[in-house]
Amino acid sequence: MAKTSAVGRPRIRSDEEILHAALEAFAASGYEGMSVRTLSADLGLSHETVNRRFGSKKDLYFAALDYGFTSLFDAIASERARGPVEPDDLGELREAIRTFMVAATTHPALGRVLQQEGMVPSERLDYIVERAFAPGMLVMIEVTQRLTTAGVIRPTSARELFFLAQAGAAPFAAQELSRAFDVIDGPLDPTTYIDRVADVIVQGLLRLPPKRSNRT
Repeated sequence: MAKTSAVGRPRIRSDEEILHAALEAFAASGYEGMSVRTLSADLGLSHETVNRRFGSKKDLYFAALDYGFTSLFDAIASERARGPVEPDDLGELREAIRTFMVAATTHPALGRVLQQEGMVPSERLDYIVERAFAPGMLVMIEVTQRLTTAGVIRPTSARELFFLAQAGAAPFAAQELSRAFDVIDGPLDPTTYIDRVADVIVQGLLRLPPKRSNRT
């Protein structure tokens, strides 16, 4: 039975509340393990309410992904607007990596969903690639290509760039594993961590000058 308010009516939840909770549930249990009935009960809603608003479980999944990635891209744009105006492409690449990781701190569920769906081919993975990767990676790919052509960085594929940035953001998706390092490093300072990792990634991409020969 759905939970009721003080006047005996079922609780009213916005679409955003439902989609946020659904994304968290998919991230926690996986697509197959996630129960729409349990989600509805946790939200104090009838099972029919969620079905009427979003349709099937698959439809709810895609709607939750759209909500999550729209929120992620908005967070990236907001952080980028607050950041410095970079004078060159190398600074722009670093800022793109940094803003992605900053946005990832508030969207850990998306990181967990990516880890789950990336294991096997599926319609859901195809949707993620088309919905998120194509628009989300475009700027970094273009900047990387210009830097490679100019000889500033070594040749770097889109796959390499994505997994470097995703690995950098891993502590925000695997939060409990990250906390296991507190006994060694102390509590995670997201700002310091992100700045250091962004520097490490960019410095690692730089093309090294040719070694001088020792021959005379």
